[in-house]
Amino acid sequence: MTKTFDTYVINSILLNNEFHITEVREIIEIRTMIFERAYYQKIADLITKKNIDIVKSLPEYPIRTSEYVTIMKVVDQDGKKYIVTVYDSDEITQDPQVIDIFPQ
Repeated sequence: MTKTFDTYVINSILLNNEFHITEVREIIEIRTMIFERAYYQKIADLITKKNIDIVKSLPEYPIRTSEYVTIMKVVDQDGKKYIVTVYDSDEITQDPQVIDIFPQ
């Protein structure tokens, strides 16, 4: 069985017990964009302040790389909502990895 992007993300969320998430009931991609470490902090700050609409409308980072950040909305077993940031790259040996989980 081939793992999908969502499967990697869900498994990574379940391994992070900081928020006691035991089940991901919903997962929705909000946006994928170029990953730039210096730019990521701005994205994280906007998510922390619950400015998701601004995140959706951010311009692309001007430098092209083979690294990406995907912003996703997930809902846990209790109906609690979270925004999750996921790192991915074009490297064939690299699986998607959750960077941060933000309670909403």
